[in-house]
Amino acid sequence: MIFHMEKFVSRNATRGNSVIGRILYQALIIPFVVIMLSGDALAVQHKSFLKCFNDPAACEQPSLEADRRERERERNRANINKSAVKSDRPYDFAVIIGNQTYQGRIPEVEFAHNDADAMKNLIIRRMGLSPDNIIDLREVTSAKIESVFGNHRTHEGKLWRDIDPEGRSNVTVFYSGHGVPGLKDQQSYLLPVDADPEAPEMNGFPLKVMLENLEKLNVRSVTVFIDACFSGQTQKGYLIKSASGMILKPKMPEGPFTRMTVLAAAKSDQVASWDENSEHGLFTRHLLDALYGAADAGDTGNNDQKVTLNEVQSYLDKYMTSAARKMYGRHQKAWIRGDGNRVLIELESRLLLLGITILFATYPSNSLELYIFYLLN
Repeated sequence: MIFHMEKFVSRNATRGNSVIGRILYQALIIPFVVIMLSGDALAVQHKSFLKCFNDPAACEQPSLEADRRERERERNRANINKSAVKSDRPYDFAVIIGNQTYQGRIPEVEFAHNDADAMKNLIIRRMGLSPDNIIDLREVTSAKIESVFGNHRTHEGKLWRDIDPEGRSNVTVFYSGHGVPGLKDQQSYLLPVDADPEAPEMNGFPLKVMLENLEKLNVRSVTVFIDACFSGQTQKGYLIKSASGMILKPKMPEGPFTRMTVLAAAKSDQVASWDENSEHGLFTRHLLDALYGAADAGDTGNNDQKVTLNEVQSYLDKYMTSAARKMYGRHQKAWIRGDGNRVLIELESRLLLLGITILFATYPSNSLELYIFYLLN
């Protein structure tokens, strides 16, 4: 939620030196006009209003970068008060994994925890899930990831046990960490923190198995977001020393997936980049912007307050792909599968709060100053 102020000044607004004019010299405050279209109206603090009243320069409209950073700070509040969050989707569940620090020589995935925290905040605040319905994991081992999703023998892991047995659940999965190709089978693997990237067939987690097991769940829908690449390269170098200098192109699972939507950060032979400025993966940074409403606006959407898969894909193709080229001189295009018309998130209606302050001075400047304060959600 961003605070803005507009200032309008009219010189020689009036003539005269009346008693009423001297009184109005101090301030005439017109009561707030509040249009509440969402439940976040009380987010305007009185002290913020007074700060702008006393120091208008402090409330100049922020730049686009400052605007985005403010939204990032809002998203990254990881310490969410569970009792303060009321869920209207009691049957929906999510799995969030942030693998940042790996064992041995494997380079760290910078910002993986930031990615996971930001996605958790979006899932709770905007998708309406209860924190109790989120399996929130960091530095996941091979055994742990199998305990959640199952393995090639069974899909009945913790997620299967948690979801509604009558099929009323929607499931969201987010993973930020390393991916790696299998040199022997040319499959794509998620890399647990205790796995060997040289032999993922032994202790990596096959992406194909995860998606197939999710497809077997009796649920309404599954949405999977993966901020990882599977080429064997990272922004810090090669994961597979025996394949250094090679660009590998492992197979990506093609389904068929009937109720599933999958978005991965890059195609199988590309690198998933990081965004040092926002301290997120480049994919996650733009995915969050898209899901918070940017994909539904402008030339990538139709402004109907519903973010569809087609809109997200258009947004990522335009902004993430361009950013990877400008920042690193490389190709990065999201790998996406699913029904393009599917609505991924419905946006809350905008909140508009207006506060108007008039400063009317009859002497010596005969000026009228109008300050308009408003919030955009």
